[in-house]
Parts: sequence; structure tokens; C-alpha cells
Amino acid sequence: MDLSGASSGSTRLACKNAASDVIFLPASTRTSKHSFDETQPFTYLQYNVADLAEHQFVAIVDKCRRQEGGWAIAEFSDKAESRTQIRVGLIRLLTFGLRLVLPAVRPTVKEINVPALHSSLFAYKLRVGPQACGDDGELFTPLLRQYLSEPYESKYFVNVKEADINLHGIAPFMPPPLQGQQSYEGVSLQFWSDPTCNTSIDISLKADIPGSIGKLFVRYRIVFVAFPILIMALVLRKQFAIHDDSGVFITFAESLNLCLRSSLPLLLLAMSFLAMILANSSTAKRRSPSRGLLFWRGNETESLVDYTKNDLLLGSSDPFFWFLVPLFGLLSTGVCVIVNFAALAVIDLLCFTYTFANTRPAWLRNDDRRRHMAPAFAAVSPRRRLITTSVLLLMVSTVIPHQFAYVVACVVQIATCTRALRFAKETQSGAHYNFYNYAHSILVLMLWILPINIPILIVWVHNLAVHWLTPFSSHHNVLSIMPFILLVETLTGGKMIPRVTTKFRYITNILFFSLAVLTALYGATYAYFLHHLANGVCAWLVAIHFSGSGFSLSALNQILEGGDLEGHVKKRP
Repeated sequence: MDLSGASSGSTRLACKNAASDVIFLPASTRTSKHSFDETQPFTYLQYNVADLAEHQFVAIVDKCRRQEGGWAIAEFSDKAESRTQIRVGLIRLLTFGLRLVLPAVRPTVKEINVPALHSSLFAYKLRVGPQACGDDGELFTPLLRQYLSEPYESKYFVNVKEADINLHGIAPFMPPPLQGQQSYEGVSLQFWSDPTCNTSIDISLKADIPGSIGKLFVRYRIVFVAFPILIMALVLRKQFAIHDDSGVFITFAESLNLCLRSSLPLLLLAMSFLAMILANSSTAKRRSPSRGLLFWRGNETESLVDYTKNDLLLGSSDPFFWFLVPLFGLLSTGVCVIVNFAALAVIDLLCFTYTFANTRPAWLRNDDRRRHMAPAFAAVSPRRRLITTSVLLLMVSTVIPHQFAYVVACVVQIATCTRALRFAKETQSGAHYNFYNYAHSILVLMLWILPINIPILIVWVHNLAVHWLTPFSSHHNVLSIMPFILLVETLTGGKMIPRVTTKFRYITNILFFSLAVLTALYGATYAYFLHHLANGVCAWLVAIHFSGSGFSLSALNQILEGGDLEGHVKKRP
């Protein structure tokens, strides 16, 4: 069709309006800062050759009635030139990064696909070099789009010079895709650049170490509560094993030192291999859904996706992250040491304050000062202790949640440790130091369970403030707190746990080891269950205490009638 002549003939064109195919892109100019700025967006059209086969012309109709500034670029490009896939390993990418140069002669849109960029546990820094366009300047500054096909996500960076590459791709504790096979297509980076500049662009991609550490902490923050409980279980297991053999209850630090030489490295090594096995099984062909913890989902209707497939240990479907198990174990060991020394410092400070408050004047004779010294463990009748425990359990079942009673138990245990340390320093007795070490280890275990209960307690206080009360709540389960209360109440009397020299001592060993293994497997997903696991272990310790005191139904009847468990009141120093 010749429009330059003065032909009087007319030609009718059958047009297809492309307005419905328009893709709006955020404007990228030298003044652009964010992709969500309220500016006039760019209009972008992209067609395959097959879509244009039935058309002869591409016409741009300008309906503006007055002249306005703007530009339009159109080109044909080969798919092989506009899309590049970079095959690089994840280790090499994290170690050396990635660098490439976009040539001077290039398509307007250049797409770079990196299959190694698929994990949400790493963050990267992308830097784009300057683009020199002479005196006239570029039509637009480089525009970057980061997108992932599955699970789909897309974000834009305008006037890009430096960008933080973060993604929600393959994340831990997420169910597998519906297709049944995990795909690793990786992140694709689309660059829109001005082709009229005829200059190359340098692009570099490097791992962001601080950002990756932050993403690891956010994704696995519950692990830093679960793994210390694993270490605490192994430490208590070693302490009770030595106590049953020799009668000496060693300190927390000594037991941890022994565990670092024997059981802890072996358990972490076994868990590392288990993490790789679970990751490989997660990417394998789909089988029947998991029944969940303790087979509580046995009667559930079968679904298309097994939502409990990635709920064990690290919850990752990538075997590359097996090293996180020993890493978290090492960090948790350091955190346990810090918490232990912090607890020791607080108890020493309270012991000094308690001793100073009960110190008599120096002008009194030694006999008078010893006579006026307050006893470390006052003698309390069993009947009074039974009534106190019963009242507390009654309040748990009716008014307060068991998390509140747990906080009270922690405070009481701190007071018990303070009095035990004061008594051990005054007497310099090995038996009294054994009791202090035992009470201190129980306190550290309770402190690690405390972060699991605090959020529920905060919600309960909030519900009280807004008058939102829930009847028959599970937080009023008496069995969830009774072993803790009985154990703490028993320790307030200064009574050391008796040695178990029979075959029942293996039950203590198995219980603490089971606590360690179950905490590693289910602690990150079912954190609330750690309280109940520790509660079961405390129930066994209470049973050992009662077995050594000759507790029976007849003795209980004697207590209710007003007598003592052993027929007389024991004098405590």
C-alpha cells in the first residue's frame, strides 16, 4: 500500500486491536526510585512469530491532539539471543558469584535464567554497571524483573544499579508441589535496556552473607528453641547415668563436656544422614500420605498433596542443606553454655543477696549467729504441701492456664536453687552440692521450655483484657502441668532424687534419649509438643522421688489425717 502518491483509491484494512495484549511495566527513568511510584507506566507488547503470521503490517495509531514527548521501539529478536541459561553449581555461585556482560548489540529484552537460584534460604546482591549513552542520554534506564515460575512470584526494580535478590521459592516445611516432582527451574532475570546506546552492561551477582544468615534465622528460628532442648536432654541423661553409678551428680558444664566427647557428635552425625535421606525421599515419587506425629492422622481422607511430607527435622527437600544440622547443633551448644552461665550468675547474685539479708551483726557470738541463722529448707508438713499443690491444680483446671502455673514453677525453682547454693556453700558438703547441681539442671531445662509457653500466656492476658473467654480450653489440662508442679514442690523440701541401681535406671536413660531424638525430629514443626515431652520425663522423675520416700495409699491416708509421711517431722538445717 503506497500512501505517498495522490491516488484517489481507498484500501480497507482488517485490523486487530492490540490494546488487550498490553503489558504495563513500571516506568524506569533517572528519577525513578520504586516500582510502585505513581507515574505513567511503560507499555510493552511481545508476540511470537506465529502470532504475527496472519498479519502484514504493524501500525501505531497516535490519537493525541497535541504533541507530547515520548518514544517507541520495535524490533525482531531471536529467542536464542534474548534468553540465556547459565548452568552453574550452587556451591560455585555462593563462593565466586556470577559475572556476565551484556554486549553492545543486544535485544531490548534480555532474559537470564539461573537454575541454581531456587532456594529461599539464600540472599544475593545484584549490581548493574553504568550505561553510557552520550550527550543525548538514554531513552530509559535499565529495568529489571525477577520472577519465578513455580511457585509464581514476580518483582520489578526500576533504574536498577543494585538490587537485593530474595525469593520464596523452595522453602523449608512447605508441602511438595501438586505435580509430585520438585522442579528446579530457578530464578529468571529480565533486563529491559535501551538498545540505542550501543554500549555494553556489566552485571555481577554475589551471595549476601548477612542477608542469608537473617533468612536462615527467620526460617529456622524455632530450631533455636528445639535443639537446645536436645542438648539439655543429653546433658541430663549423662548426669543421671553418672549419678546412678557413683552417687555423684556432676555439674551442667562437666556433663556437657562429656557429651561433646561422646553422644552429641554421634547424634548430630546420625541426624545429618537422616536429613539427607528425608530430603531424597521428599523429592521421590509420591507415596501414601504420612500419618503425622503419633499416627494422629490415621483416619484422614487421602488428599492430592501430603502436607506432612516436609515436617521432619529441617523440613527441607534439598539434600544440599544437610550441614545445617551440625551447624545448628554447634550454635545451640554455644547458646546452652551462655544460658547456663547466665543462670549461674543470676543464682549467685540472688544467693549473695539472700545471705547478706540474713547475716547477723558481727558482735554476736558464733553460737548466737548460728542459732539465729535462717534455715535453708524449712520443714513443711506433707499435708500442707499436698493442700498447696491441690489448690494450684484446682486453679489450673478452672481459672488460670497451665502456662501461668509453669511460670510460677520456674520462679519457685529459681528460689530453690538459690537456697540450695547458699546451703552448699555454708556446709561445703558434697551431698548438698549434688542437690544444687540437680536443681540447677532442672531449672535450665525449664527455662528452655519457657519460650514455648510464654506466647500462649500473652494471648491469655490479652483475652482477659478484651473479655474474650473460651470455655473448656485445652490450656486448663491439669495433666499438662501436674508433673512439673510435683517435681518443683518436691525439690522445695531439699530432697535429692534417690539413686536407681536396678534395671529401671535404663528407663531414665531411654526417656532422655527419646526426648532428644523426638525434639530433633519434630521440634521445629510441633514446638508445642516439647512441653508435653518434658512433662512426661518429669513424671518419671517424680515417680523416682516417690519410690524413694516409701509413698503408698496408707501413707497418703496418714497425711490427710494430719500425720507425717514418716511419722515425725524431719528437721532441716
